[in-house]
Amino acid sequence: MERNACSSTNKDSRKNNRRIWFDWIQLIAAILVPIVIAVYTVVDNKSNESIANANRRSDLQIAEDQRLNEIQLGEQSRKEDRALNIDQQEENILLQYQTFLSRLIIEHGNYLQKSSEAKIVAQFMTLTALDQLNVNRKRILLRSLHHANLINFLKTEKSFNASIVNLDQADLSHIQFGLSSNRIDKLPMYRYIDWNYVWLPRTILVNASFRHTILDHTTFTESVMDSIDMGFATHTIHQSRTNFVGASLIKANMSNVRFRLTDFSFTNLLLSQMDNFECIECNFSHSILAKVNLNYSIISHTFYLSKDRLLFDYTNFSHALIHSASFKAINFTKSDWSNVQASQIGIYNSIFTNAIMDKSSLIKSTIQDSVFEDVNFYETDFSYAKFYNVTFINLNMHVVNMSFISCEYCFFINVNFEDMIWTHISLRYSKFRDCSIDTNELFENSIDIFESKLINGTNEYNLGKIDSFHRILYIIRIKTGNRIPIETHMNVYLTIFGQVNQTRETELKSNDYQLNRFQNGHINNFTYLFNNFGQIKSIMIRYYENTQKTKWFLDWIEVDIPIRDEFYKFTCFCWIEKSEVTNQYQIELKPSEIIQKNIFVTYEVTVYTGDARGVTVGAHVHLKIYGEYRNSDTYRLHESKTNSNSFQRNQKDIFHVNSLYLGKLNKIDVSLLDGLGSSSWFLLRIEIRDTRINNTYFEFDFQDNIRNRNGLHGEYPPSEILLSKYYIINDLTFFQISVITSDSLGSGTDANVYIIIFDSFKNTGKIPLKNSKTYKNPFEQGHRDEFHIELTEFDSPIKIKIGHDNSGFGTDWSLDRVEIERPSLNQKWIFPYGKKLTQLNEEKRIEIELYPETN
Repeated sequence: MERNACSSTNKDSRKNNRRIWFDWIQLIAAILVPIVIAVYTVVDNKSNESIANANRRSDLQIAEDQRLNEIQLGEQSRKEDRALNIDQQEENILLQYQTFLSRLIIEHGNYLQKSSEAKIVAQFMTLTALDQLNVNRKRILLRSLHHANLINFLKTEKSFNASIVNLDQADLSHIQFGLSSNRIDKLPMYRYIDWNYVWLPRTILVNASFRHTILDHTTFTESVMDSIDMGFATHTIHQSRTNFVGASLIKANMSNVRFRLTDFSFTNLLLSQMDNFECIECNFSHSILAKVNLNYSIISHTFYLSKDRLLFDYTNFSHALIHSASFKAINFTKSDWSNVQASQIGIYNSIFTNAIMDKSSLIKSTIQDSVFEDVNFYETDFSYAKFYNVTFINLNMHVVNMSFISCEYCFFINVNFEDMIWTHISLRYSKFRDCSIDTNELFENSIDIFESKLINGTNEYNLGKIDSFHRILYIIRIKTGNRIPIETHMNVYLTIFGQVNQTRETELKSNDYQLNRFQNGHINNFTYLFNNFGQIKSIMIRYYENTQKTKWFLDWIEVDIPIRDEFYKFTCFCWIEKSEVTNQYQIELKPSEIIQKNIFVTYEVTVYTGDARGVTVGAHVHLKIYGEYRNSDTYRLHESKTNSNSFQRNQKDIFHVNSLYLGKLNKIDVSLLDGLGSSSWFLLRIEIRDTRINNTYFEFDFQDNIRNRNGLHGEYPPSEILLSKYYIINDLTFFQISVITSDSLGSGTDANVYIIIFDSFKNTGKIPLKNSKTYKNPFEQGHRDEFHIELTEFDSPIKIKIGHDNSGFGTDWSLDRVEIERPSLNQKWIFPYGKKLTQLNEEKRIEIELYPETN
C-alpha cells in the first residue's frame, strides 16, 4: 500500500512540474510577442523614414542640379552675349579708329610729322585702341599704321627720325605679323609680308611672329621679344639696317634668317634657335648667345680681309652648338666660348683676345688669318683642325688636344706646350718664338715640320726640311662591285708607287672590323702611315685566292692624304684577272682624278689706270675673281706694292690677293664702293698672275670709265661683271688626236664618237670627233682618224674617256687604241684598248676610261 501511495505521489509531482513549465512558457510568450511586435514596428518605421529621407534628398539634388544647369546655361548665354558685345565693341572701336586715322591723314597729309598736337592725339588714340582690341584686330590696326607710315622709321633729306606714333611699352604679344608658323620652308619673295621701316622700340612682343617677313630698316631696340618667331625673316635692300640693341630674345626662333647690317649689341638670345642663320656685317657686342643653336650659320664681313672687324666682344657663347658655321672678320675680344660644341666651323680673319675657350670642341675646323692672344685654353679640342696663317700669343695650352692638326704659316709666341696633347701634327712653315717646348717631343709627335723654325732669344734654329720618306697619314677606301659572285673571301694587298719611292706591299686590314672584307657592293676603309714619297703615280692591287670560286670585281679605289690636301681616285670597273707575267690576280691603276683640295695661292693683280684728265678715285676699289673651281671673296684693293696713292692717272699698281686655288679664271667683277663724292676711274686693264707657278693667266681689257653713280654709303649696284678677254701667254697648246679602229671584220661604227681628256686638275669636257683629217667617213675598219684641237692651260694627259652615243645602224665599235701628241714638246701618249664598245657583251659599255702606257 505504501509503495502504491508513493508511486501515486510521484506521478502527481511530475504533473505539477509540467504544469509549472507550461505556465512559464505561456508567461514568457505573452511577454515576448508584444516586444517583438514593438521592435518590428520601430524598425519598419525607421526604414520607411530612411527611404523617405533618401527620396527627399534625391529630389532636392535633382532640383539643385536643375537650378545649377539653368544658372550655367544662363551664364554661358550671358558670356556669349558679352563676347558678341565685346566683339562688336572692338569692331566699332577699330572702325572708329580707322575713321579717325583717315580723317587725320586727310587733314594733315605730309605735315603730320610737323604737328605736335596731331601727333599727341594720334598716339593717344592708338594706345587707347590697342588696349581694347584682341590680337587679330591689333594686327589689322598695326597694319593700317604701317601703311600710313605712322609707326615707320622716317628718312628725311637731312636726318632719320622716329615714327610719328610711338608705341613705347605697348603690349603687342602673340600678334602674328608674318605667316603661319606651320610654314617651315622658304617661300618666293612675293609671298613675304613687308614690315619695312617699322619702328617698335621698347615694345612687348612676347610670342609674336615675324615669320616670312621683310624687315628692311626696322627697329626693335630694348623690346621684350621672348619666344618670338622670326623664322625666314629677311632683308631685301643691300644697305638695310635692323636694330635689336638691348632687346630680350630669350628662346627666340631665328632659324633661316637672312639679315645685313644688323646690330644685336647687348641682346639676350639665351636658348634661341639660330640654325642656318645668315648675318652679313652684323654686330653682337656684349650679347648673350649661351646655349643657342647656331649650326650651319654664316656671320661675315662683306670683305674677307677687312681690318674693321665685326664686334663680338664680351659675347657669351657658352654651351652653344655651332657646328659647320662660318665666321669671317670678327673681333671676339673677351668673348666666352666655354663648353661650346663647334665641329667643322670656319674662322677667318678673326681676333680672340682675352677670350675663354675652356672645354670647347672645334674638331675638324678651319681657322685662317686669325690671332689667339691671352686666351684661356683648358681641355680645348682642336683635333683634325686646319690652321693657316694663325698667330698664337701668350698661351698656356693646358690639356689642349691638337692631334692630327695641320698648321701652315703659324706663329707661336710665348706659348707653353708642356701639357698639350699632340700626335701626328703637321707644322709647315711655322715659327716658335720664346716657347716652352720639348723639341724631342715635337720631332716625335709631328709628321711634317717642313721649313719650321724655333726662335729663342737671338738664336734661331731651323727645324730642317723633312726628307721624302717622312711618315704621313693615308686614308684608303675600296669599293667592290655589285656583281656575282656575291661572297669573296681573300687577302688583298696594295702597293703605292710615288714620285720618289714606293710602299712595301701591304695587306689591307679593314678599320671597320669586318671579318669578311670586300663583299658584294661594300666600301671598306683603311688607314695607314706610309712614307711621304711625293705625288702618287700608280698603285698595284693584288689578291690571293682562298678558294677556286674566288673572283673579284673592283669598282674603284680612293686615296686621301689629308696632310697634303691631296685626293686620288683610281677607277677600275672590271674583274681582276690573272697576270700572264706573274700568274697572279693583280692590276696596276693610274689616277683617273687628282684633286688638290685646299691649295692657297697668292695672285698678283696688276691694275693699269688710263691717261685721262679729270679722273679722281674717291671710292674704294673692290675685286672679285670667278674661277673654274670656285670664286674668290670680294677683296678691297689697297696697299699697292708699287705706289703710296693707288689708281692715279697713267699709273700701274700691283696688289697681292690670297685665295684658294681658283683654276682657270672665267671673269672678274670690278666695282667702286663707299665713295666720297662722285668718283670716276678710267680703268685700262687688269692682269692676274699666279705667283705659285709664275705665270700670267689672264689679261682683262676695259679701256672705259667705271663710275660711282649713286653717291655715299655704297647704295648702288656694282659695275657690270666684265667677261674676260684673256690672252693666255704660252698656254695655247696644239694637240693631235689619232683614233685607230681595229682591222677586224665589222669593227667600224656609224655612231657619233667623242673624247674627254683629263690632266691633273681638270678635263676638257666632251669633244665631238667629227672632222677627221684623214678620212671623210671616220671610224671604219682599219682607219687611223686624226683630229686637231687646241687647249689652254692644259698639262700632260693622265687619262681619257672615249665613247659613242649608240646611234645609227652599226653602233658596235672595236677600238684598238688612241694616240695623243703634243708636237711642240715632242710628246706622245698611247692609250691602248683592243676591245669592242658595245651594249651586247657582258660589260655593256659604250664609254671607257683609258690610261697611257708607261715607258
